[in-house]
Amino acid sequence: MNRLSEQQNLALGVLSGGIEVSLLHWMNTLKSFAQQRLVRTDPGPVLLRPQTDCAVCEQPYPRSLRKLYRGYPVNCLNMTAATGTQFLFDGTLKRLLGEEGQGESALPAWVHLSGAFAAGAASGVVVAPIELVMIQQQLYGSSALHTLRAASAGAAVARGAGLTVAREAVYTFGYLGVCPT
Repeated sequence: MNRLSEQQNLALGVLSGGIEVSLLHWMNTLKSFAQQRLVRTDPGPVLLRPQTDCAVCEQPYPRSLRKLYRGYPVNCLNMTAATGTQFLFDGTLKRLLGEEGQGESALPAWVHLSGAFAAGAASGVVVAPIELVMIQQQLYGSSALHTLRAASAGAAVARGAGLTVAREAVYTFGYLGVCPT
């Protein structure tokens, strides 16, 4: 990643995040249903349960693609912003901390690890407000603009930001630092 330009790293990150969300958003939807106890969580294949398997709200697991991909645009914005920031910062930091002309595999471990950790922390700052809006929309169902206005009042916009920064730093440390390409 240190041989790619900032624009190439950003594009690679955005593309990676978009592909990930496009393929796996339906799992996030099912996870949200289970976490909010909107459906039964007993063992067994999700898609083989009867239509009336919701214990609390009397709604079944969503089965249509339209329902499984509800909230996709915000989740896509969140993931593309996160991975784009991570790849951009990781590549830039590796280029700044490494020696001129040094390939990715020749970089010392501390460069990989510190670059990835800092890149993750930077992405946490970017995605924390996006995730706040996404979660509030899941809970209350209002529009993104209304939710953003409500969340930006006072200190609410920083709610959970520290934990989001820490989560992203540790996660990125693992996938870009410990297991570099």
